[in-house]
Amino acid sequence: MNKKIKFITSVLLLCIAMQGVVYALPSDNIVNLVKEKTTIEKKSIDLKTFIATYSIQDKFVTEINRLIEEGYQLCNIQIVYSFLNDKYGKMASLEQLLKSHKEESSWSKIFQEYTKNNPEFTPRTFDFKKLHQLMSSSLITTDDIMIADRISFVTEEDFFTILMRKVEGESFKTINEEYEILNSQETLLKIQITNEQIAYYIKKYSINQDQVIEAFVLANKFNVKPLEVIKMICNGDTHEKIYANILQKLYN
Repeated sequence: MNKKIKFITSVLLLCIAMQGVVYALPSDNIVNLVKEKTTIEKKSIDLKTFIATYSIQDKFVTEINRLIEEGYQLCNIQIVYSFLNDKYGKMASLEQLLKSHKEESSWSKIFQEYTKNNPEFTPRTFDFKKLHQLMSSSLITTDDIMIADRISFVTEEDFFTILMRKVEGESFKTINEEYEILNSQETLLKIQITNEQIAYYIKKYSINQDQVIEAFVLANKFNVKPLEVIKMICNGDTHEKIYANILQKLYN
């Protein structure tokens, strides 16, 4: 396999694993990564702003308000919701993780336990002919394919059934609310990182290509500097600990 194609392929596989999926190959020296449309400002976020930022569905707003009435702190609700939003987690997990926090103060350990009990997203292997047919339709975008695949994985519903619901006019926001998935995104935004940037961070910080890409994905997802994430990676922090560190800084 050509080295450039092999490099791009490995990047795409990592992006898929981290919820950033790209099905089209990029231009010569730019690797396109995908992040969520939501960008979190690094500031104290009240409930109204938080709901608007994530475009939270009515059913989940009702649940958040119920949890506040139950005595859970808003900052903790925001930490858990943000984590589950990224994982396409279910509404039931929101209170479960908040309850866990009463007994275990470490968010990283709580997130690790969640990851252990919930399999990581594995994108389906598309037949390239079938994939080409899907992408050739003006009614279906690559984002539609990616998001439908993620919903199908979480719900175990048929991928094409979910995709056809989108084609017929339903929004993923509505579909996710029905399945009680804490996510409302309709599209994915792209960020760019050059091969030269990747090579620079590999050499300077003695990390590998996948770790550089992971750092850029998480940094752009939560509006922090990639170097902050790279330093956590160099420190040996787990994926869950990195999430915990970033989210606690955002909401505490």
